[in-house]
Amino acid sequence: MIAAATREALGDDAEVEAMPPIEAKGKRDPVVAFRLVGLQPR
Repeated sequence: MIAAATREALGDDAEVEAMPPIEAKGKRDPVVAFRLVGLQPR
């Protein structure tokens, strides 16, 4: 799984599926997460 910031950094090179927000240790609010399905070659 990857965070929203990583998803944004990958741009259109990444194929992802949105996951339900998760409770992450050390985070006050649930974190938006994505499942990385694949990467496009550059």
